[in-house]
Amino acid sequence: MSSCRTIILGLNWGRTDVSRHFMLRLVMVLGVLAATARSQAAVASDAEVAAWFTKAQVAKANGNLSLAEANYRLVIRARPELAEARSNLGVVHFLQGRCSDALSQFQQALRMKPELDVPLLFSGFCYEENHQYGNAVTILERALAKHPAQSEAFLYLGLSYSGLG
Repeated sequence: MSSCRTIILGLNWGRTDVSRHFMLRLVMVLGVLAATARSQAAVASDAEVAAWFTKAQVAKANGNLSLAEANYRLVIRARPELAEARSNLGVVHFLQGRCSDALSQFQQALRMKPELDVPLLFSGFCYEENHQYGNAVTILERALAKHPAQSEAFLYLGLSYSGLG
C-alpha cells in the first residue's frame, strides 16, 4: 500500500505527520471541488426550467401526479423564487391528499407573490379538509371577494360553515 502511495504522488509516505497533513489538505480540496461541481450543476437554463414546468403541467393534466411533483421540484430547485411553481406543487400535493405539504407550498407562494389566486383558494380547501374551519372561512371569503364566481370556493365555504356548527 505504501509503495502505491509513493508511486502515485511521488512522496515519502513513511512520515505520519506529512501524510496526515497532506490527506487533510487533499480532503479539503476535493470537498471544495465537489461543492463547486454541485453548484454549477444546480444552474439550469431558462429553457430547461420551462421544459420542466411544461412537463409538470402535462403530467398533472394526465393524472400523473408523481411525475408532476418531480418536475415541479426540479423547477423549484433551479428557481426557488418562482411562486407559481410552488403554487402548482401545492395543488399536486392537494390532489394527492397531502394537505399539510400543500399548505406549506401555498404559504411560501403567497409570501413571495400575495396576489396569486390559486394558493389562496386551495389554502382554504386544505384548511377545510384539515377541519380548521375558522381558517378555511377566512381564506375562502377572501378568495371569493376577489373572484365571486368560484363555485368550488362556495362549496368548501359551506362545508366550513357547517363544520363550525
